[in-house]
Amino acid sequence: MSKVAAIQMASGPNVKANLAEAEKLIKIAVQQEAELVVLPENFAIMGMAETDKVKIAEDLGTGLLQDYLKEQAI
Repeated sequence: MSKVAAIQMASGPNVKANLAEAEKLIKIAVQQEAELVVLPENFAIMGMAETDKVKIAEDLGTGLLQDYLKEQAI
């Protein structure tokens, strides 16, 4: 049977800090033999305003968040 890990984290407005925390939690999940790791919807940023999410929007196929997720998926 496959093991699934649901990550819970308190994201803030600092994207790089959120990615570092997510990476730490993903590594723990993998060490516990999770085959699928599910991140919260707003794991990368929980801004102070809705417009904060728009500020970090990326073009399809490129950008910090997409590169990060590709790396974590390996």
